[in-house]
Amino acid sequence: INDQIVTVQPVNSESMEPTLKVGTNDTSRDWILIERGWRGRGWRRNEIVVVRDPRDRKNVLLSRIRHVQGDLARIPLPSGFNKFILVPRGNCWIVSDNLKLPTEDSRTLGPLPLALVEGRVTAIVWPPQRWRFLKEEE
Repeated sequence: INDQIVTVQPVNSESMEPTLKVGTNDTSRDWILIERGWRGRGWRRNEIVVVRDPRDRKNVLLSRIRHVQGDLARIPLPSGFNKFILVPRGNCWIVSDNLKLPTEDSRTLGPLPLALVEGRVTAIVWPPQRWRFLKEEE
């Protein structure tokens, strides 16, 4: 498998649970198929993506695109009010599925440049009982 086209990686973060499982070892955690090189076709809302961490480029984040350029992202505040942010051109707004954790996503990082998006997660390939293609609406 060529890392420039597709990659198979284990899920190492709880950020996307329950959609993607971390598990306790390599046989119980999900292994995902990541399609790379999709920058030219545009990113869509609800795609699960791998994003290079803007604070430390050695790390990657696993999250879901919730908003694309031109969208208004709503951020609930502790006061009960909402804050709205317009996603700038060439950026996206990512949010993890596991809202119980203080995960790293656009709620703390703000809009992220699309250039940091490295690929989209298209399938769970391991363990066999969890094998399936992921749809954008999941």
